[in-house]
Parts: sequence; C-alpha cells; structure tokens
Amino acid sequence: MGNTWRPSNITSRLATRGAPGGEANASERARRSGAAVSGFPGVTYQIEVSTNLVDWVSLGQAVASADGVVRFNDAEAAESSARFYR
Repeated sequence: MGNTWRPSNITSRLATRGAPGGEANASERARRSGAAVSGFPGVTYQIEVSTNLVDWVSLGQAVASADGVVRFNDAEAAESSARFYR
C-alpha cells in the first residue's frame, strides 16, 4: 500500500494569563493571542476554534512554513477563559 497521509484532528487548549501580580494590559493580551503548532511544510490548514468542544467555528487558514510550523492568531482569545483549537 505504501505511505498514505491521512488528516487527523488534534485539539489544543491554549491559555492566556495576566502579568504576575495583576491583569495583563491590552498589548500583552494582543501579543499572547497567537499560537504555533507542527504541520507538514507547505500544507494549508483550516483552523477552527471552540469554547466548549461542541460548537466549532472557522478561525481561518494557515500555511505551514518550510520547517513545518503553522502559526495563527486569535484576536478573541484574551476575552475567553478557555479556547480550543483544531
């Protein structure tokens, strides 16, 4: 049969935290609203987000870099206590 690539769902929870001893300011929250995961170089990934692992909405697309890193931003991440990605 040979090698066959099959897509898989990987769900991640990324948490944002405030600055030590207090709440993060707006620029800190904005800087922390991105993520990076591993993928296959040059492959386009559809990123979805959920707050409850039941209802999913599209966050957009991201292309894996030459070294296989998929980076994406979630502008609403700082406003939620939990966000899940797949």
